[in-house]
Amino acid sequence: MDKQSVFIPKLISRKEPFAPGHRACIGCGEALAVRQLCKELGDNVIVVNATGCMEIIASQLPNTSWTVPWMHTLFENTAAVASGASAGLRAMKRKGKGPSQYVKVVGMGGDGATSDIGFGALSGALQRGHDFLYICLDNEAYMNTGIQQSSATPFGASTTTGPAGEKSLGQVSWKKNLPAIVAAHDVPYVATACPSYFHDMLSKVRKAMAVRGPAYIQVLSVCPTGWRCATNQTIRLGRLAVESGMFPLYEVVNGEYTLSLDLPTLRPVREYLKAQGRFRHLPDHEIDYIQTRVDKEYAKLRKLSRVAKAPAAARPAVTHVPESQGEIAAGLPALQETVDGILARYRNDPALLISILQDIQAAYNYLPKESMERVGSGLNIPLSQVYSVATFFKAFSLKPRGRNLIHVCLGTACHVHGAARLRDKIQRALNIEPGGTTPDFRFTLETVNCVGACALGPVVMINGKYHGQMTAQKVDALLKSYT
Repeated sequence: MDKQSVFIPKLISRKEPFAPGHRACIGCGEALAVRQLCKELGDNVIVVNATGCMEIIASQLPNTSWTVPWMHTLFENTAAVASGASAGLRAMKRKGKGPSQYVKVVGMGGDGATSDIGFGALSGALQRGHDFLYICLDNEAYMNTGIQQSSATPFGASTTTGPAGEKSLGQVSWKKNLPAIVAAHDVPYVATACPSYFHDMLSKVRKAMAVRGPAYIQVLSVCPTGWRCATNQTIRLGRLAVESGMFPLYEVVNGEYTLSLDLPTLRPVREYLKAQGRFRHLPDHEIDYIQTRVDKEYAKLRKLSRVAKAPAAARPAVTHVPESQGEIAAGLPALQETVDGILARYRNDPALLISILQDIQAAYNYLPKESMERVGSGLNIPLSQVYSVATFFKAFSLKPRGRNLIHVCLGTACHVHGAARLRDKIQRALNIEPGGTTPDFRFTLETVNCVGACALGPVVMINGKYHGQMTAQKVDALLKSYT
């Protein structure tokens, strides 16, 4: 959950591969998720789309919202068709007939098509190791056919095939943990995401696209129609799902679990449940049961996980902060090797300049002048273009920063809870101003306008880890924990 200081509308593409004009319901979280996902997927993809909401609303002839190669397939065989497309591309390349650029096959299906009807095909494709990304658009029921229950429907939810009544609670089983099942196939990359935390989601798509092999992302997609909630509550409910632990955000990279957002305390599930008509019938003792189960599952996940600190998987960790340009020059061959490796990972594509600079900054905690010169020559673009991007975004730094990067949120919710006092306390403790770095390069202090965690305010973020409900009295102990 890093780089929150970037002005996001200027960071993501303005191009709309998933074009407007479709027939999605008002407030559809799934359409929002697909729009955001497609911005990161780019043009060099083949989308294989199961029957479901996105197929129904975006592909009615003679119109379509898809501006990339797209195939409609059945509930049960999305992963099989994606496997065939991936194998076909590999065969064409072997015969020298394939496209000159790398093309990623992306399967998309709802939770029913993924966890129920199409699970056998998905499991087989994962087991065979096909090179494709599968995205489950999880709105927790078969919404396009009439809000029927799926194995991803959460406990207690009322659906048309499992309605609540005098003798029925609604769904009586716990939501299937499909990400864990996929991870058990030993695939390189598995993640959960939510468009309410879209920067995190796009980062995960970027990582999944870089995998050569199977990758899986499960995206929680709020459905106002099926969840029976207000259409203007889509983003809020996505955040409540994450903050209550009902849908935690995490990654599994080569079998290693990492929490994307580690909350000091979970919000009560009651806040999330009571905002939706599908749960309004639940008595207090059932809500208490859900709370107990969520707490148990979240504790289990935390035990499996480490908290995400690096900006992205596979990016080199910061092991040393150079204190001068002379020191950088002395280690120039190693720097050039690191930059060349990053360029190769992104196939020397100038369109991915921002991601390349992010990885370099992850390695050195800033952008050395020599690294930008290497990027310019490696991408065959003017050095001025590299500098224009590096100086435009606040997240990039052209001067060395400390090993521990402190962000104090000064957004409205944090401000009213005393964020300014926190900032002043940290300034006095470290004897630096915002934007400054301690002489021993232990800390750099910066302020941001929002980190997207208003419920936890005031928030201090260090190395991407959130420290919520902070007070000036806690600052000294917090800083001491980062040696």
